[in-house]
Amino acid sequence: QVMLHLQHMNQHQLANSSDANQSIHISEKLNHTNYVVWAKRMHLAISGRGREEHLSTAPPPVTNPKQPKWAQKDAIVISWILDNIESELVNQFLDYPTARDLWQGIEALYSSGRDGLQTFDLSVKASTLRQKSDPIETFYGKLVTGWKEIDRRSPNPMKHAEDITLYNEIKQRERLYQFLAGV
Repeated sequence: QVMLHLQHMNQHQLANSSDANQSIHISEKLNHTNYVVWAKRMHLAISGRGREEHLSTAPPPVTNPKQPKWAQKDAIVISWILDNIESELVNQFLDYPTARDLWQGIEALYSSGRDGLQTFDLSVKASTLRQKSDPIETFYGKLVTGWKEIDRRSPNPMKHAEDITLYNEIKQRERLYQFLAGV
């Protein structure tokens, strides 16, 4: 029993020290055009560290004995998020008191109300993209990335199976034309 208790204590110490000592760096920092992908990657990274509740749950009351430890872990989550935002944007996010507030503030700024304009910008970017000296696979990969971003922001609005299929066929044909125009 003593050995099991020591093992449990050791694992608990390792889990706590790794949270405090490891930063998160995702491949692309948040900018004005990549919120959806950034948010998904950031959420996965934070969830992978066992801290997803800091993005979605209100903090415990100040009177709760667990609050100081929670606040320490929340500060770590805030630093992870801020470290993954472009330097010219980070100042506008420094004053949020909790990771949850910060996460919701970023979401409010980048995911609502601006999707129409962002979808338009992404569509223009996809339609003007050219292969140039890129290998065909690289060019196609760039197009697919743009199309996925457009689809996330503007999903298929149809309700019936026939309509969904027809809409998808039309979209695929348009994308084939975009691809051919860029080659």
